[in-house]
Amino acid sequence: MRLPVRDSRPRHPRLAARSRVVRVVPIVVGVACLVVFCLGARGEIPFECEPINYLTAPLHDPVALLQAKLQAGKVALGHDDRQGSPRSVLEQLNVPISSQV
Repeated sequence: MRLPVRDSRPRHPRLAARSRVVRVVPIVVGVACLVVFCLGARGEIPFECEPINYLTAPLHDPVALLQAKLQAGKVALGHDDRQGSPRSVLEQLNVPISSQV
């Protein structure tokens, strides 16, 4: 003897619409929240504007000064066959070689 298969959908149209809403609304709200949070997370800091001016500000760090000296020909870096020129760069930047791993 077989038992009749009961349909899980509500028989009344109002109940059917309500069950659809109950399933769809959390998904829509979740997607909307993700969109809002993603757009808010993109808050960019205008580094190229005042007062930072990263793109146009003159550089005064030791590496930039060494590069300017190299381009002007005031400094020449030595070259080692084993390591290349890192030792010479460290000496020009006044970085102790013992600090390097």
